[in-house]
Amino acid sequence: MTTKNIMLGLLSCCLMAGFYFGLNKLMQNKKFTSYFADSYGTQPVEKKYQELIYAIKDELGITKPIEIRNMNATAIATLGRWNLLAYLDSYIFIGPDFFTEFTPKEQRFLIGHELIHIKYSHVFKRFVSLAFSFLIAVLLTILIGFYLRKVIQKRFLRLISYVMVYFLISNINGFLVLAYYRNQEYQADRDSSCALQSKQAGIDWFKRQLNYVSPIQVQEHPKTIWGQLRSTHPSHQDRIVYLETL
Repeated sequence: MTTKNIMLGLLSCCLMAGFYFGLNKLMQNKKFTSYFADSYGTQPVEKKYQELIYAIKDELGITKPIEIRNMNATAIATLGRWNLLAYLDSYIFIGPDFFTEFTPKEQRFLIGHELIHIKYSHVFKRFVSLAFSFLIAVLLTILIGFYLRKVIQKRFLRLISYVMVYFLISNINGFLVLAYYRNQEYQADRDSSCALQSKQAGIDWFKRQLNYVSPIQVQEHPKTIWGQLRSTHPSHQDRIVYLETL
């Protein structure tokens, strides 16, 4: 291994470590997170709903401070009136129909699911996995490029080969990152159903969603195999099967 390769590896490690600790610090900064969270809504939910969510938060042993807000019109148009969203590991956004659309047991399962995302800092880990995926693709492309420079003489062909190598590696990394996202969803389903004894409520909710179609459902829960590989969420059917095996 040449000195150049060693220096490149050390620089990459420094960049990854800097990004990790820097982003972690930013995610704990209220002004920083609020700047982005305000785009989803700024109004707090009713006190009785706050008390319900905080009670479930205590059941799950979560000590992180969490702010609970109503979705604004923009968020509702994107996510739906009945939806619930954990955001930046410190916010919960609730659609106006969430507490009327679902049964109390289903509400517990769904609230628990989103709180588990916050408990394990899933949003932060998603940002980190994306950044690491990009840096790894760049690093591997450069390392392979050292070899390609020796075997490909024409500069134009070398450039094309660099692009093809990066494209291949970044796509493989992309599928691995998406698989990691889907695993986070399974983890949130599992912990919510087990800690809150809401397994059957989760199964019932997913079964009802099988026949419900919305833009976000099609995007996050595709039914084709290829669509599922490119999705951040497992299909509803896969999640039903997963919960039934617990």
